[in-house]
Amino acid sequence: MVDEAVVEDCIQELFLQLWQNRSNINETDSVKHYLLKALRHHVFQHLRSQKRMAFDELD
Repeated sequence: MVDEAVVEDCIQELFLQLWQNRSNINETDSVKHYLLKALRHHVFQHLRSQKRMAFDELD
């Protein structure tokens, strides 16, 4: 389960990344689909990094 604060942070990071890379982003037919997929990617990245950090702490 993902905490609401994590999702909010991921949304902020996503929009920051979109703004920083705005000149390199291709056009899309569905902005909603693009944003949801990008957000999902950010959340999964966050979960993977948390898992890695927890694993590193065990060493």
